[in-house]
Amino acid sequence: AAKRGRMMGFYHSISLIGSVGGTLIGGILLDFWGFRKAVLALACISAMGVPLALMIKESKGSLYGTSKNNIISLLSNKVMFSIGLTSMMNHLIIGGVIASTLPLYLKELIGDGVRVFGMTIGIATLSGFLASLRLLSWIIISPLTGLMLDIVGRYITLVISSCALLLSLALLCLSLSMIVMIVLPFIFLFSAALGTVLDTEISDEVALRSEDREYAISLYTNWIDAGLAIGPLLAYQLRTSMSFQSEYLWATLVFLLTIIQHLSVMRRRS
Repeated sequence: AAKRGRMMGFYHSISLIGSVGGTLIGGILLDFWGFRKAVLALACISAMGVPLALMIKESKGSLYGTSKNNIISLLSNKVMFSIGLTSMMNHLIIGGVIASTLPLYLKELIGDGVRVFGMTIGIATLSGFLASLRLLSWIIISPLTGLMLDIVGRYITLVISSCALLLSLALLCLSLSMIVMIVLPFIFLFSAALGTVLDTEISDEVALRSEDREYAISLYTNWIDAGLAIGPLLAYQLRTSMSFQSEYLWATLVFLLTIIQHLSVMRRRS
């Protein structure tokens, strides 16, 4: 338990290496080769994982079915509900709303591309780089956040990462130029830090339960999946009636309320 934060941090770092490479390479291939050739190349690379998948040995053990009473019990747990809701909003706003609208927002700001050292960098490459940077943030910041969790404690790390993320989101709402390119990496970093804190919090709660552990983990991942699924849909629906900046502002205000309630819950919990 004393090293749970560090273990969670290293888990995130290792598991996201492939996602970072795929996102970055995909954007570059799209700009230079076009959609069809880029998809074909990525499909061939993905096929290399089939032999590795066949080498995985299936663990033997009992399979658990869903239980309505277990799920209701977990949803009625204020701490676990707050952790799940906050994690969903983190992924909904950062991984859903902001990440999904980023290419269009950048196109509004800089057009079809930018010139750097005499070379034109297209929107697809730039968006792919920023998307991979979001995943890279988890690789970089997760172990550091995990170490901080184990040294200064869960609540203090939660306060620092939450406040830093909210401040970065506020700067994004106020930015009207290429300053956005400077603010976005910080948003991704602090979102990754908050995500590591929330994952560690849920692992702490699950460790205290003698039953329903599999339900707790499944429900928590469902919160995350819901955020990632709803985020893009909500973002483009709102886009029909408001600007990107207004959209980001409303998202920040909703996230602020979510963070306030979670800090209150975890304060009482500690």
